Amino acid sequence: MTIQRFLISMSVGALFAIGASAAVAATNPVVGTWEMNLAKSTTDVKTAPKSETFTFADTAKGITLTSNITAADGKKSTHTSDPTPWDGVAHAVTDSTDHDSLMVKSVDGGIVRYSFTKAGAVVNSGTLAVSKDGSMLTIAGSRTSAKGGKLYYNNIFDRK
Repeated sequence: MTIQRFLISMSVGALFAIGASAAVAATNPVVGTWEMNLAKSTTDVKTAPKSETFTFADTAKGITLTSNITAADGKKSTHTSDPTPWDGVAHAVTDSTDHDSLMVKSVDGGIVRYSFTKAGAVVNSGTLAVSKDGSMLTIAGSRTSAKGGKLYYNNIFDRK
């Protein structure tokens, strides 16, 4: 293979890769990396994080979420979820002690509803909404506290 043919092949491959990435983003605007805007976010949790970054990725088995969190005490943690289809069906979860199933459904372009359950009871539910220009993600909902009360949150993330 000549160098010119190799370069053309690489360029076409790169265009397909870019096109595929654009297609995923076009079909699911949540896919990408998001950094929490602490100044705009509200939560009932007394120990709000110092920082939080979410990366949603599309895989053959569903969407994964990688979270990078710096807690109020400075402790850092990273977690990547099991891939989950966003099809409105509850799927078993093996990567959490907080919940044993997750249901996620894309409702409308940029709006996603979710609920986490444990032993059949909803323990966290809400909505993800991407702004029309794709620059902001709002995650709003409620979760059940350890004492059984409801904790509400409205977290704003900026696209990185």
